[in-house]
Amino acid sequence: MPGVTIINTETLKSGGDAEAKKLLEYEAFITGCRTDISNLVVPSSVHSVFLQGNNTYLYKNLRTITIENGVKEITQYGISQFYDTSLISITIPNSVTSIGDYAFSFNYKLLSIEFPNSVTSIGTSTCCTCTSLTSVTIPNSVRSIGGAAFSSCTSLTSVTIPNSVRSIGGSAFESCTKLTSITFLDNSSVTSIGPRAFYGCLVLTSITIPNGLTSIEGSAFEGCTAFTSITIPDGVTSIGGNAFSGCTLLTSITFLNNSVTSIGDSAFSGCTKLTSVTIPNSVTSIEGSAFSGCTLLTSVTIPDSVRSIGGNAFRNCTSLRSVIIPNSVTSIGVNSTFYGCTSLISVTIPSDFSGTLTNYFDIGVGGSIQYTFT
Repeated sequence: MPGVTIINTETLKSGGDAEAKKLLEYEAFITGCRTDISNLVVPSSVHSVFLQGNNTYLYKNLRTITIENGVKEITQYGISQFYDTSLISITIPNSVTSIGDYAFSFNYKLLSIEFPNSVTSIGTSTCCTCTSLTSVTIPNSVRSIGGAAFSSCTSLTSVTIPNSVRSIGGSAFESCTKLTSITFLDNSSVTSIGPRAFYGCLVLTSITIPNGLTSIEGSAFEGCTAFTSITIPDGVTSIGGNAFSGCTLLTSITFLNNSVTSIGDSAFSGCTKLTSVTIPNSVTSIEGSAFSGCTLLTSVTIPDSVRSIGGNAFRNCTSLRSVIIPNSVTSIGVNSTFYGCTSLISVTIPSDFSGTLTNYFDIGVGGSIQYTFT
């Protein structure tokens, strides 16, 4: 008998082609097309699992799926889309070494999942939109967590990332709106956190960024509205666009060392509780809108390593009173870099920019600035 399970009730009812019918008859005892089944068992004789959740009303009382030891693979969409069932748990044996993309996605009532030590990667969208999932166990064998792996798991409250994990894909935990903590174990191996990895994690209060991380990608923590502080470890060289945008409770940013060279577009825009920031002496560019809308920002220290400041970089920082532009700066964006900084009264700036000040410091009606040229 071929080593695959194909469960598709439409094919079973219509007979399908001969080979499909043969396979379905072989596995018919698993489903039986009966509504009273509560536990579905995948036998060890099966090599890979593909249980397609079509017409899930046929399994409305299904609560558990147990995969026996010996099964090697759960395919793409392997145990997904059991929308209308009561499926709350899936038991995965240590014999499983491969779990495909979307393997457990859209199982709305699934409460928990434990990946075995035999698994080395969690694929794209593996558990996305499992809206009742409250806990997940990631073993120390996993090296990568795929894009959107746990996105929109709106009941997930905490996750521990073992030190075997090297990369976390884009949107991996996006919109996990009840996620309060992410723990990276000591000596974390994570070097990459993808775009939007933690986007919209509304109650995530803090995160300790691993020391091995080299870049914080765009929108990685955008909309984490409960963040109060963030520490950028030594080793991070770039902060992507919108990386911390909209973190409305963020009051402090600490750079542990001089490794960051660029602060991306809108990286900290809309951080309305941020009062001061000291940019490290390694940064060469502050991109457009990087700190726009930081309405409580009263002071910013721009080091003499900075060569360019993008348009709107400090737009609508309405509490900013003074700014010193170092002589190292050769380019300032012409799109009203400090527009709307209505409290700005003192600017120190290289004399090279004296002829075009209104391009940068059009602060709005009623403002009056004293300029000092260096």
